[in-house]
Amino acid sequence: MSRTDIDLIRQLREKTGAGFAEIRATLASCNNDPEAAERALSGPGHGPKPGPRTAGLIVTGTHNGRIGAMVEVRCSTDFVARTAEFRDLCKELVLQVLGGPGEGALADQADVRDPSRKVGELIAECARKVQEEITVPRYMRWEL
Repeated sequence: MSRTDIDLIRQLREKTGAGFAEIRATLASCNNDPEAAERALSGPGHGPKPGPRTAGLIVTGTHNGRIGAMVEVRCSTDFVARTAEFRDLCKELVLQVLGGPGEGALADQADVRDPSRKVGELIAECARKVQEEITVPRYMRWEL
């Protein structure tokens, strides 16, 4: 599946609220015509577009069994939550919580790998790549 196909499916999902498999099947039956697929997905038998969705991951990590971290990272769709870019960001955020100061807003902290950048820049960069809003509503750090 090409990047164009994925972008088209994402756009139809945002407009209609239909599932990934349903969109793919409808596109195939409409000869990949996005307007026809949108009409078909919005027609009878297809419910109204759902409200805002929240998806994401809760990621954890430890360092030498003495420091533990848990980070909640949110996005709008499960589709994005399963992408490599999103998962890589989650891993970086856990490392940040493990190695960072452990206090204050995570987005305002200097990146532990590159102190010239803020963590908020990493989050914004990933959000641009996946074309969805990404938030970190909470994180926790434990230290023995």
